[in-house]
Amino acid sequence: MVEKLNSHCYQVLCGQLAIRAANGWRMLFASSNSSTIVYCSLRQVDERTVCHVLRNAFTFVPLDT
Repeated sequence: MVEKLNSHCYQVLCGQLAIRAANGWRMLFASSNSSTIVYCSLRQVDERTVCHVLRNAFTFVPLDT
């Protein structure tokens, strides 16, 4: 199952979340609880860290923009 949202590619493999991004973001960590996945990523350009939550079958909801 692969969903591409907001320039991020989310792929679920063996219960783990792998994220590939062409826009300079990389995954720092991800934790899964039920249908909700929370992860934080670091943008290399300005070293900004942003946390996001994915829920309800990979609806993308930014917690900090």
